[in-house]
Amino acid sequence: MLPLRLSRVFVWASLLVLVQCQENPGVGYPHDYPGKPKGPFSPAWQNYFEVTEPLPNVTWSLPRNFAGNIPVDRPGHPNDTLFFWAFEKEQGSLTAQEFERSDEPWGIWLNGGPGSSSLLGLLFENGPIHVAANYSLYSNPYGWDNLADYVWVDQPVGVGFATADNTGFVADEDQMGEDFFGFVANLVEAPAKKPRALQKALKMARPRFIGYAVTT
Repeated sequence: MLPLRLSRVFVWASLLVLVQCQENPGVGYPHDYPGKPKGPFSPAWQNYFEVTEPLPNVTWSLPRNFAGNIPVDRPGHPNDTLFFWAFEKEQGSLTAQEFERSDEPWGIWLNGGPGSSSLLGLLFENGPIHVAANYSLYSNPYGWDNLADYVWVDQPVGVGFATADNTGFVADEDQMGEDFFGFVANLVEAPAKKPRALQKALKMARPRFIGYAVTT
């Protein structure tokens, strides 16, 4: 479980100390926390990624949400991960059984650049939590998690809370696309539900920017 890590993440984000891509060799490494499952990603990882404790300065009820780092599975770069924070539309909607609610898509938000933390989008644009000008927090009634299960992702590797080793940064959009595809392939294994639209996206994507609009 990641409550402590998420608490630290949220404090930093609330103070606008959003981590940017660094010039130092390597950018962090994925940490292991108590209760980490063994083996490949599967629904057994749900409890590990679920945010279970209240976040600092959040005084209202949040939808069930999950966060953490997932590897991009680039050969030779085990420390290359992308950070995600996912919010459910409804209780249990993200973790429904594989063939339940499979016609309901996920949404994935990537802030532009690429090379900008998607916490900017989550906290200042379309997420359920907003940071005010005085750094206080308030509920966003227009968050996109009201429309679908939504996932905000820091990408490419080394941006925001995504990690990268010394030689693991991306050199072009082709590599960035391959990394993102590897991340998504792991991400969809954690919840039981595999949205039909996301399955199509995985089939249509190529090892470059995923620029497809997918409908069910």
